[in-house]
Amino acid sequence: MSVVLSERIEHTQEYEALLTLFDTVRNHIEDVQGSSEKIAELLEPCALEISKD
Repeated sequence: MSVVLSERIEHTQEYEALLTLFDTVRNHIEDVQGSSEKIAELLEPCALEISKD
């Protein structure tokens, strides 16, 4: 019984660690997407100027 419980606890801890890792990666991806949108907005006037030439 104690072996089964300890394995369940271990799997639960691994699951929670994976969820934390997933949340962290998802947050970084969202941050990168936000940054890329801001960069695109900043570069848009340059792109318009180049296309005029």
